[in-house]
Amino acid sequence: MKKIKQIIRKMFLPAIAGVFLFTGCGKVSEAYKKAMELSEEGKFAEAEKYFADAVGEDETEPKYGIGYGMTLNHLLKYEEAENAFSKILDTDIKTSEEEEKQLLYGKAIALYGQGKNEEALQTSEKALKIKVFSSLDRNLRYIGAVSGFMSGQGPKAEKFCEKLLDKDSSDMEVYLLYGEMKKASGDTEGAIRIYEKAIGKDNTYFDAYFGLYQAYLDAGQSSAASELLNQITSLDTTDASGMIAVGKAWYYQGEYEKALTFFEKAYQKEEDGLFYMSLMKKELGKMQEAEDGFLAYISEKKEDIIPEVYNQLAGIYMERMQYDKAQGMLTQGLSLGDTKAAQNLLRNQVILLELEGEY
Repeated sequence: MKKIKQIIRKMFLPAIAGVFLFTGCGKVSEAYKKAMELSEEGKFAEAEKYFADAVGEDETEPKYGIGYGMTLNHLLKYEEAENAFSKILDTDIKTSEEEEKQLLYGKAIALYGQGKNEEALQTSEKALKIKVFSSLDRNLRYIGAVSGFMSGQGPKAEKFCEKLLDKDSSDMEVYLLYGEMKKASGDTEGAIRIYEKAIGKDNTYFDAYFGLYQAYLDAGQSSAASELLNQITSLDTTDASGMIAVGKAWYYQGEYEKALTFFEKAYQKEEDGLFYMSLMKKELGKMQEAEDGFLAYISEKKEDIIPEVYNQLAGIYMERMQYDKAQGMLTQGLSLGDTKAAQNLLRNQVILLELEGEY
């Protein structure tokens, strides 16, 4: 079950990471304005204080509570976020239908983050009954699919996936989620069909290729898995994402130097190539080059950093027993509020505390 939860969490949370804050209209406090500016810049740790100040000024204003709760979700403070949303939903504070739906949406995220999957499912279903603010429906169905699966309601979870694909047959994240759900439940043939369908819809969606690769392995179809990797490595691609995919395929084949070559080519087009270059150098045992590369990546990328870079640096520093540096990297990574990388970051946080004797 732990492995399943990690797989599904990885697929699910990217879809809700960039939440839309319903700002409404009318008079707003200066603290709320500042909080919104910071949240739009992705500075959620700084925004939290200003949202809290706005709520303190007027607890009856729904948009203040919505912004505060969503920020807490970004910071992985799910219990506090649930309380923030419930404080408005469970009282007689007047809310519009749009605000009620946003509150339920945020609460569903917070419940899922705490592992309260049954409640998350019920909350998302309740929100979907509100027909206005339909731009939230995709993510609400996504929450329903994941929380349904995690609470043992596989058929209901699959219906959510089918509904999502009925609405948008080109939604690649849903194919990936659906495939991972099938694979995690042991239906590898079903997973294979879904990944193949995704590739048929978009042959440049490389995550589906690697999902299919793993499904082939799970099904004992090693020759099909090898052929798929050969198919990827033979791609004539000039964009960075394609080069990164080719590099990963070479990596899975154990051809580390070839993988590094493609990551280097990708780096000529975008900074993410530098992250994978450094990852490969770490794999090759070139720890100093890997460290320098990861640090350069953070310096060059600045925005939309792959949070795993902080986890990799923390691992290097832990091996050297440079615990203060490791702690600094983990803190920076978690401060991004990116839930996709949180599992690995928090796992290393636990290991670090053990190494320091902070049981």
